Amino acid sequence: MIPQLFGESATPLYGVFHPSAKGGTARTAAVLCAPFGNEYLQAHRVLRKLADELSGRGIPSLRFDYLGTGDSFGDGDAVSLEQMATDTAHAIGEVRGLTRARKVVLVAMRGGAFPALRSIGEASVVGCVLWDPITRVASVVSRASADSVSGGAAGMLSLGGFPLSATLQRELATFDPGMYGSSGTRDLRVVAHTEAEIASLRTQIPTLEWVRTADLLDFGAPGSQDLVHASEAQVTLVANAVESISQR
Repeated sequence: MIPQLFGESATPLYGVFHPSAKGGTARTAAVLCAPFGNEYLQAHRVLRKLADELSGRGIPSLRFDYLGTGDSFGDGDAVSLEQMATDTAHAIGEVRGLTRARKVVLVAMRGGAFPALRSIGEASVVGCVLWDPITRVASVVSRASADSVSGGAAGMLSLGGFPLSATLQRELATFDPGMYGSSGTRDLRVVAHTEAEIASLRTQIPTLEWVRTADLLDFGAPGSQDLVHASEAQVTLVANAVESISQR
């Protein structure tokens, strides 16, 4: 693992690069798009595990923190979907610069699906794997409403102590995943236990491939800080999907 600072010099992003364990020049690299809110912290270990699995298969990857989250520059109340998509574009450029890979596969867990789908049109992106995705604003707000910020800015909610600004709420409310994921030139796959979040997406995108897992990712109750558990089988299914896309 190699820590990185990248993006705009005045507002740098923090990331961790996992080079290919097989060495040489990789044809394809991956960018891992984390969830937001408390799920960002909960998913850290699992995303590192996935990055290590991809590395062992010869696929380098970059994990990163969105602006205003984790170890990246900025305050959490400034987080927006537009900014997260911009950050993802920076991550795509960074991993290509580090690896010289011509193709990039995006891997998004939970709420990471929002910025990943916004970024799927980037020229070097050949596909996207959505892992137990959240694609509806109702799913986000239902988890935030039980933990609203006391005395915070008007319209501000929190996801386990992480601010969910009015701007981000508005962006999510108007988000149409089908508008971004329907390009026939992109390979879009979902790895999830149920189709609750992707039913409408499957209608809009007939080519979407759904790989069903034996169990759910358990993030616990809203606001929980417990690390999420993902079975070896789930990590393998996600890595298989990335590898399959990379071989196109």
